Amino acid sequence: MRPVLGLVLVAIATSGCTRSPSDAEIDRALAEVRAENDAQNTKAGKAEAEQWTLAIRGNVKDGGVELSWAEIEKRATSHIKTPSPTHTADVKKVLDYRGIVIRDLLTELEAREDDGPGGHEITVVASDGYRAARPIGFFQRNPIMLAIEEDGLPLVRKTGGPLLEVMPHATHPETLEKAAEGGAYYVTALIVGTEKLALDVGGKKLDLHDLDGLSQKTVTGKVGFRSRWSTTGIAIHGPLLRDVIEVGAKLDLPSDGEVKIGRKPHADVASRATMLLPIADVQGCDIIVGTRFGDERALIPAVQGGPAILAFPKNCAATTKNQAWPTFVERIEVLAGDAGAPTGDGGANVMKDGGR
Repeated sequence: MRPVLGLVLVAIATSGCTRSPSDAEIDRALAEVRAENDAQNTKAGKAEAEQWTLAIRGNVKDGGVELSWAEIEKRATSHIKTPSPTHTADVKKVLDYRGIVIRDLLTELEAREDDGPGGHEITVVASDGYRAARPIGFFQRNPIMLAIEEDGLPLVRKTGGPLLEVMPHATHPETLEKAAEGGAYYVTALIVGTEKLALDVGGKKLDLHDLDGLSQKTVTGKVGFRSRWSTTGIAIHGPLLRDVIEVGAKLDLPSDGEVKIGRKPHADVASRATMLLPIADVQGCDIIVGTRFGDERALIPAVQGGPAILAFPKNCAATTKNQAWPTFVERIEVLAGDAGAPTGDGGANVMKDGGR
């Protein structure tokens, strides 16, 4: 029993001294508590949503866009009525969702397919690092929604919000057949195909051609990713992190400090977006900026966290090699001496590549 509900029932019971509350009084008390909880959840959800953004990247006009919450709300004019497997109170209940139909975003941003890695797929990325890819045609045939409301109430964290991917199971059987589990919760990004590699290293932009021009190394074995990779051994190929910094970007690595790895941001926990690596590890073990994998050296697609990831070999210190390997690596920064002191949740063990 929640404390608020307990106080309400005590008040009912003591109001008549010896009388126990009736069923009707208990029902009213429960309704009041539920209403108060809903109001508190809605208030918290609105505060979180105001800071939420949606990035659409990859094979779209101008390379992509990041929508603020105001821009998301402006586009959220469509409705879908369908049961939802994420609505655990009653999975058969038909719910009215309001939000943005993904294919409308694809049209607005002139999304296109290509023959690159994952070039015929859209990858949905959630704030906890979860990723799921489906064919672009699946989104074009079906009005799959990024919903912000359920039955008129804002979607909050406990209901998969602020942005919940909703499958129109009631009206489009293909979505029930191919995505019976429903869509992703807490959506922060849609990636059409795979983004072109553009790595910011101390303010200098390096592309795939630049990284391919560096000496290539390989890490082989069981990967340290949490999801969307084979659980058996596999080879990750790419240049050494220290070579990317010193040779590619022509930056000096000081004897003391840290290297800050920035990845695609996730909105729920700020520290998920960064990793701090001791320079001693960067210099002393062969950390790879991975751009390819497997015997065929295929480019890493978005659903696997590409185009750039980090791979830690076994000769790294335990605090480094035992971490989940970071995906969607976008920025590398050298922090010298005290400038590298971690803040907030800082320290090396902040990276988590989510999986469900």
